[in-house]
Parts: sequence; structure tokens; C-alpha cells
Amino acid sequence: MKTIGLLSSLLVVLAFATLSITTPVLAKAPYSTTDVLLTGLSNAGILDVDNRALVYFAESFNWRTLPDSFGNPVPLADVVVKYFDPAKKVTTTLFEVPDSVFSGPFVVDRPGNTWNAFYFISVPRVAYDENGNPYVSEVSYEVRKFDGVQMTLASTVSGWSNGFHFANSMALDVWGNLYYKMTAASTTTIYKVAAGSTSPEALLVLQEGQLGGAMSIASGVLYFVAGVPDLQVVRLYKYDLGKGILTTFLERSSVVSGAGFNAGTLAYLSANLQGDVYYLYRQRGPYWDDRQWGVIELGRASSGKTPKILLNERTDFNVLAFTPGYNQMQASKAGDVFFHLASFHPLLGAEDYYVYWYNPRTGSYSSVLHDSFGFTIQIDGSDNLYFVDSQGTLARLNA
Repeated sequence: MKTIGLLSSLLVVLAFATLSITTPVLAKAPYSTTDVLLTGLSNAGILDVDNRALVYFAESFNWRTLPDSFGNPVPLADVVVKYFDPAKKVTTTLFEVPDSVFSGPFVVDRPGNTWNAFYFISVPRVAYDENGNPYVSEVSYEVRKFDGVQMTLASTVSGWSNGFHFANSMALDVWGNLYYKMTAASTTTIYKVAAGSTSPEALLVLQEGQLGGAMSIASGVLYFVAGVPDLQVVRLYKYDLGKGILTTFLERSSVVSGAGFNAGTLAYLSANLQGDVYYLYRQRGPYWDDRQWGVIELGRASSGKTPKILLNERTDFNVLAFTPGYNQMQASKAGDVFFHLASFHPLLGAEDYYVYWYNPRTGSYSSVLHDSFGFTIQIDGSDNLYFVDSQGTLARLNA
């Protein structure tokens, strides 16, 4: 009897031991934990994450203004571009650009141990009046490359006599060729800088223009946005880089009844490593309406196929998007999409800034970040989301 009792006790112990071994450990929910990486950054924005998981960001210091020829204030700052290594927890300065404003996209290619970083910068040109007082006579919008030294590849001067030009979108293909877009009042031009070259060539010219239009590359196809004010539409184009064929991929209204032009925009594009491209179209209601509203449409195109609408939501707030949008929407390999929008209540004088997460597993979206002044975001090769908030904090939302 004692032997049987001992055996029974042993079997009970073994049963509990077996249960403790086979009980599964619950996996944490994606994007539910945050790691703070840096704090106290000065007027910072995240720029890119390269294939080594180095996180690039820009800080600006010594903000000041100079008047233009009409007396309007023009901002100036000293811009410093840095990168942070999350594995080593080390920050390194890459380059500095004094007396400028970091005005647009930044993309980086790391073939081997070298840098090929491309970016837009706006550089006010200073002149002096008859009393020796400085003023800004014009602004040069420059496409620059950094591979150890800074080099200007192209520049467009925006003066008060020749109209407004703006360089606002760029993308790299898998071969290291750079593409960038410049828009004027009625013209959109796509330029290409071949890998290893420093000479841009005009690839496409369209007699259409929209400031802030996005650009992205997926599976050998260049996607970009241009507006057609005369037709009151905004279009998403696709250009097959191998075949040289341009087609209209998507068209949406740019005018919402009573709200005016630019009330509807294809605000953001983002391609993931799987070759899918995502777009975000937003509408806003008239600012003066008592009842504010907006529309958010999120779609996906795979291998150049007809876009699939993932979300089409009407909101109870006025939806604002941001330009340039290169660090405002990011897509993971698994199809998670993060996008930054503001809810605007003009009659209340209130704005709130959110990063929303579209979860492909549930087909729904929710806010994961909230701030009083906004975010910039980028995603890495492991689908972690990096962001910088208005308080100067660089953090990672873990996949």
C-alpha cells in the first residue's frame, strides 16, 4: 500500500510537471510595448532606417528669422543629421547644414560600408539692402547627396519673380538609382540620378502639378501623385521602370463640396519589403461647418494590380495630413500600416495628432500614439516602428 501511495504521488507530481512543461507561453500582442531610445532632441524628425537598423534623424538648432524683400519672416536654422545605433546605443553625427531648413525627404542606401544618402534642403540666399541690413532675396531648393562629403546634384531657385518650385518626393530603387519629383504650379517633373552618377536627367514631364504629392517604388514600378486642378481631381500614377510605360492607377476628387481645393488629397504612399504599395486618401469638410467631418481611405496595390480598399471611414473631425509625407506613413511586411493624421476642430481652435495603426488581422484601425504637436515615423526590416514626438523623444514601438 505504501508503494502504491508513493507511486500515485509520483504520478501526480509528474502530471503537474508535464502540465507545467507543455503549458504555452502567451505571446505579447504586437505593437503593445515601447522602448525609449533617446530624449531631449532639439526640433527633431526621424528620416530613415537603413538595412543595418541604424536610425537616421535630423535636429535643428539656433532657429531665427530674416525678412524677405516684402518684410515677411523667413525661418533659418542649423541642421544636424545624425544616426542612432540601437544595438550599441551610440549616436553619431553624419553631417551638418548651417543656415538652412531641412525641407523634404531623406533616403539612404548602404552598399557595403559606405553611405549614399540623398535629401532635400532649402537654403535661403541672403542679400543686403542699402542700409546694410540682411534679407532673404530667394530660396534655393536643393537635391543633395552625402557619401562622406555633401554634394549638390540639382537646385531650383524660388524667387519672387519666377514662381514657386518645390522639391518634395524621392525614392531609391533596388539598384541604387535615385528618383525625385519637383512640382510647379502646373508641371510635375520626375528626375532620375543613376547609381554612381551625379547628373540628373528628366524622366517624365506632366502638365499637372500638386504640391506635396507622394512617391514610392515597389516591384520595379514607380508610383507618384499629381493633381489636376482644372479637373478637380488628384491622380496616382504608376510608371513601369523596365518597360517605360506610364498609366493612371487611381483617381480621386480633390474638391469636396463647400470645402475648396485641396480638401481631398492622396496624401501618403508607402511600399513595404513585400512589394506592396499602400496609399492614403483623405477628405476634410469645410472649416466653418458646425459639424466637422472627414474621410480616411486606405488602400493597397500588389504587383501593380487594381487597388484594394482596406478602409473607408467617415470621421467626426476634420482630417489633416502632412507634407512631405515620406515619414508620415509606413507599412510592414505583414501588412500593418501606420499613418499620422491630425484631427482639427477650427471652431474650438483645437488640434490633436495621432498615429493610427491599421491591423490587417482584424481589418480595423486604432490610434497607438497621441501628441499635441505631431510625429514623424519610420519602420525597420523587423517591422518595428520608430517615432519622434514633439517632446524630442526617439522611441521604438515593438512588433
